Amino acid sequence: MRRQGTRGPERRDSSRLGQSLILAGMTFTRAATKVALISAPTTGAVAFVQTFGSGVLASENRGDGAGALVLLEAAFTNAIFQSRDAANAAWSGVIGAPTKTANAGPGIDGGTTAARIQATSAQATYQARASGVGVGNPQTWSAWVRRFSTGGDITIREAAGTDVSVHDAAATTTYERLAATANSSGGAENSFSCDGRPFVIAQDMLGDFYQLEAGRYPHSVIATAGATATCPADSLTGVAPQWMLASAWTIPQVSPIFANTDLVSGDKRILASFVDATNVLQISHDGTDVRVRAFVGGVEKAKSQALTFAKHALLGPVRVDPLAGLVYVNGTAGPAGTAWAWPAGNLRVGGPSGGSGNELDGRVSAVWVNR
Repeated sequence: MRRQGTRGPERRDSSRLGQSLILAGMTFTRAATKVALISAPTTGAVAFVQTFGSGVLASENRGDGAGALVLLEAAFTNAIFQSRDAANAAWSGVIGAPTKTANAGPGIDGGTTAARIQATSAQATYQARASGVGVGNPQTWSAWVRRFSTGGDITIREAAGTDVSVHDAAATTTYERLAATANSSGGAENSFSCDGRPFVIAQDMLGDFYQLEAGRYPHSVIATAGATATCPADSLTGVAPQWMLASAWTIPQVSPIFANTDLVSGDKRILASFVDATNVLQISHDGTDVRVRAFVGGVEKAKSQALTFAKHALLGPVRVDPLAGLVYVNGTAGPAGTAWAWPAGNLRVGGPSGGSGNELDGRVSAVWVNR
């Protein structure tokens, strides 16, 4: 007599082992190039970024131990007219007489493309924009900078009408990306590539990929040369495998380019969407905290514990279990929810199915697994 019991479920469970969603096998579109890190930042003598061609899925390795993760972002525009050469005529605004030298050192891509800026405690150089050219409220100003030689402070500054954002750092000869966020109060705006005034310090720096964009955090860099430039959203689509709809599955790694404090009530960033924008797994702010949430037909079914994380943090595995009504982050489950099943059909990873907006703005593992 054949034994009854657990053999059937065990056989079904084991049959699922090894099932996976390979993101590189999905349909991808992006009508522009994208720049992504391929290692931890360096002096620039060795490139730490790579340019991925139009329509090529980008992967980013930040040297944080996670390896290369797929980078998926919303559309964004760099409002700076000349992003790489602060000795260019576009950076004609000066306070005092700072020394500007083009192609004085390595940029972040390893070429000798970074301009050297030397400013005393009474000097600064900036790119002026006429009234109305600001990108909105809030907006984020960023730059990749490093000391030209020895240590010391570096300051970048965005004067958005009467509002000012400043980022000051004790820098080394390793590149780092400085970023600061402020509102635009209207009127003319000035983006300072090097500012020796706020803290009364002399500065000697290399700068690369200056960027001004809408929002509370910087996206991947986009080059400009005489005009603003826009990078459209990444779109990664396909058909949802059956095992994603009602059984447990895992995204081995998720790394948002934003911090939890960069989101405000109502903000959402979509990890995956099924058929339409009402059936989603997303990172969102509900007015109290930031969590990973599962929605079916616009109704929340389950959520993770409240999350606190820095920009580019590794959140660890994100696991959803529709049958149990649970969402886990890094092995910890959120409160018990309601069992659900997502509808079969189109799947978009990193954005809303059938639309645009609320894209992930983050990195995810290249392979998602059924377990």
